[in-house]
Amino acid sequence: MRRNRFPSPRVATIAAGVVAAVALAGCLPVRPPPSPGVYSGLGFDTCGAPSTGAMSAWLNSSYRSIGIYVGGANRGCPDGNLSASWVSTVSHQGWHLAPLYVGLQAPCVWQGGLATINPGATAAQGVAAADDAANRAANFGLGGGTPIYFDMEAYNNADANCRNAVLSFVNFWVAELHNRGYVAGFYSSSASGIAVEASAVGTGN
Repeated sequence: MRRNRFPSPRVATIAAGVVAAVALAGCLPVRPPPSPGVYSGLGFDTCGAPSTGAMSAWLNSSYRSIGIYVGGANRGCPDGNLSASWVSTVSHQGWHLAPLYVGLQAPCVWQGGLATINPGATAAQGVAAADDAANRAANFGLGGGTPIYFDMEAYNNADANCRNAVLSFVNFWVAELHNRGYVAGFYSSSASGIAVEASAVGTGN
């Protein structure tokens, strides 16, 4: 599955942050990353986390934020270099992290071959996705207070049943992620996912 990229140049305001790192059994404790904060500036993402050496070299650019894919049913890449140690190292290099979770997609998603939301099980699936995202984030040393962005690919938002299923799923995702101590984010197409969520916020749905 082809992942979205932040176009260059693009100024993005990203609530970026990481908290306590995980100490792996039998290993030296990982140095805790900096506390969460808000970053405003240039950012990009890659399918897999680059090496710490590559991230160090990127410090010669104007970019200081990177999207990292932490999990999800439709995630297109393996963990690769991503680990609690990687998170600690690059955050102390000065990078701000935007964790992305590519979970179940809209029933009317334009792209084929993806696992999709069951309109009759949005509560259970939204909660399960949030729990999985929180568990995986913690495994990578991304603790409470860290934002996790749900990656919802473009879909046919003219389909009312589909639109309502997505809204319900996202509502349960947000509530459970907050219950777990994380900040919920949403990453989508401005013409579908973003437009629908923005409209729902405006009406209180």
